[in-house]
Amino acid sequence: MVASTSLLIVALAALYVVKPSRPAIAVDIEQGGVLGNAISEVIYGKISASRDIRVSDIRIALGNVERISIPSTGAYRSVVRLKPHRYKVTVTLTANGKHLSASRTLRIDLGHAYDISVRVRSRQLFTILPVSSY
Repeated sequence: MVASTSLLIVALAALYVVKPSRPAIAVDIEQGGVLGNAISEVIYGKISASRDIRVSDIRIALGNVERISIPSTGAYRSVVRLKPHRYKVTVTLTANGKHLSASRTLRIDLGHAYDISVRVRSRQLFTILPVSSY
């Protein structure tokens, strides 16, 4: 009985250690400089991911007005024409086959640049089992 319980606890602990981590998404937004052209805005930034995470299907939505598709990780830049307003910025992507989404609010003013950068990293809980547990 004790041997089988110990074996079960050790097996569960090993499974916990080797299970794949879950990806998490973080979105940073900063207002850049003023452009010389007051009729458009520039959305730019960088999409980065941990080495163990494959990222695809990257999209940035500015409210229901503008959608930007980004082919892969790395730097991107897009010129948009938006009215001054507060927009909900939603970033969606697929990381290791899981659909992830994050939202922030951004105030758009005429003729400004905005840095919308995204980091995708592993999110794994780390615990130490006490020796007495096995």
